[in-house]
Amino acid sequence: MADIVNARAPAHVAGRPWAEAVLGALADPDPAVRRLCPADVVPDVSALVAGDPDPEIRIKAVKVLGNLVPGETGARSAVVAAATGDPDPAVRRAASLVAAGQHPPSHQRLRRQARSRRSKAAARAEAQVRDGGGGC
Repeated sequence: MADIVNARAPAHVAGRPWAEAVLGALADPDPAVRRLCPADVVPDVSALVAGDPDPEIRIKAVKVLGNLVPGETGARSAVVAAATGDPDPAVRRAASLVAAGQHPPSHQRLRRQARSRRSKAAARAEAQVRDGGGGC
């Protein structure tokens, strides 16, 4: 997996710039070509969700899986795994929303929401201790 995560996209595919080649395949008049293209990226994008060190990249990869191949079993598994096990709360939240069929907000907004939830939880815990309701 480290090879996939650290690899760069090729500059050219079949003599065309990489992004142009992928977008061209998605717009191909042949349905067989259009069907193959999104499913072919699932393993690589799933590897980003599972192993990229940057939470923003993991969130973007989750969104790609949710938008591009929502019914693909491998895509769904990667999104559910991120929703339940990613170390970053913003990634977990984004993946939870995608798994529920919703579109998550931006990375920055997810970060603010995660900080706000932690702040509110800490304030409640402090209030319990202060009021004598918490502690061992």
